[in-house]
Amino acid sequence: PDSADLDLMMNALHRLHATPPPNGLAVHGPSEETEILIGAAALSRIVAPQHDGLISLAVDRVERACAALSETPASLIHRDVHCAQFVVDARRARLLDLDTLSVGDPALDIANLAAHLEAGGADRSLDRLLESYQPSPGFDQRARVWHIASTARIGLMWLRIPQRASAGRALLERVVG
Repeated sequence: PDSADLDLMMNALHRLHATPPPNGLAVHGPSEETEILIGAAALSRIVAPQHDGLISLAVDRVERACAALSETPASLIHRDVHCAQFVVDARRARLLDLDTLSVGDPALDIANLAAHLEAGGADRSLDRLLESYQPSPGFDQRARVWHIASTARIGLMWLRIPQRASAGRALLERVVG
């Protein structure tokens, strides 16, 4: 997406995050994200056992990063934000596929979109999205933690796809630094 489309996407996320969450939605925080990652790691170990060490290091890095998150805001979040989840026209972006709608930290949505953009080859997407989103104090630090988790999740998913396994390994290597 070009810069104008990204700004429209950030506006759509702002609108979502400003919407009061309805009662009864699941909460998605650091422990829930870690559980998802552990499940993805288990599947990746079955398909790509040769990467077990790298998978373990990535999961450990995410667990430590998520454990360091303090109390996170309780906003309405999409939880699966990537470019294909938007319909964009010249004036507005609209979100699709709300099956993972939850209550959680809006920084997760921004970080997830950035991780998907970067996995696709974009540079410094998180910084660009944070600039467009104009977050509150502390948001960017939380987004960086969620970005690590999102990058790891994408890497684990891609390890299971033969055509993307080498890119998945590269994403996990980025996570473990």
